[in-house]
Amino acid sequence: MKPGFLVPVAGLALLTGCETFYGLKTYAVLAEPPVVECVDSALRGVEGVHDVRHGSGGSRGYQIFPKVGPSVTVSEVWSYDTGPGGVAILQILSDDGRVTYTNGRTRIGSRIPEAELRAYAPVMARVNMAVQQACGLDLGDPNPAMTRR
Repeated sequence: MKPGFLVPVAGLALLTGCETFYGLKTYAVLAEPPVVECVDSALRGVEGVHDVRHGSGGSRGYQIFPKVGPSVTVSEVWSYDTGPGGVAILQILSDDGRVTYTNGRTRIGSRIPEAELRAYAPVMARVNMAVQQACGLDLGDPNPAMTRR
């Protein structure tokens, strides 16, 4: 590895490491990737969810931690509107056999008003329950947790 490669990577890590995330989020590790059409259908069927958008992506790279070698990441991302206040993101990442589910509304560096979070929390819980029940996923507690990290 060339030493010049580490400078931009270290700089990026320092920049993103300085900002705090605020909001609500749920996180789960899944046994396997869910059927994309099932997640899409469940999300679109939740009361209070509007303007659902879905995108897929993937990347091939080389990792140095936790193991050294090539890696493949596949992402499925949905954005959805829950009314005044903004957009939430549901994301499923598959990275070399590890599958994670995150759903939430977060911001970097600025707090989301408490009234907005209180209005969003029940919608987010309904989204998690709908996806869990329709797609047979174990998401644990469907209720969101405050994020301040």
